[in-house]
Amino acid sequence: MYVLFDPVDNETGKVRAYIENPYPEQIEEHGAFVESIPTSEEFSGMMPIPLINLDTKVIYYDYVQLPPPLPSDETITGKIEKLEAENSQIKEIVEQKDRENKNALFEIYTMLGG
Repeated sequence: MYVLFDPVDNETGKVRAYIENPYPEQIEEHGAFVESIPTSEEFSGMMPIPLINLDTKVIYYDYVQLPPPLPSDETITGKIEKLEAENSQIKEIVEQKDRENKNALFEIYTMLGG
């Protein structure tokens, strides 16, 4: 297996691609053949980042904390639902004000003898 990596320091690279049977034109300066690719472990709230030891050509994982999930009212669906409810309330207010304005105009028209 061949891996492409971005150098992190002189000893470590961050794996960015795996190529099973690379063509000669896929071989890069920042690439290496490795014996195997270990399976990452699963930790709740963590994401595995594949790294390669540039001396031994062994892949290992660093685990980073994922950000906490957004509350439901902060998700896109939650925001859409909230905006739709607010939009409905605004429509009702506008319709009510429109009726009030029409009634006021009718009263003025009637008072003026129309």
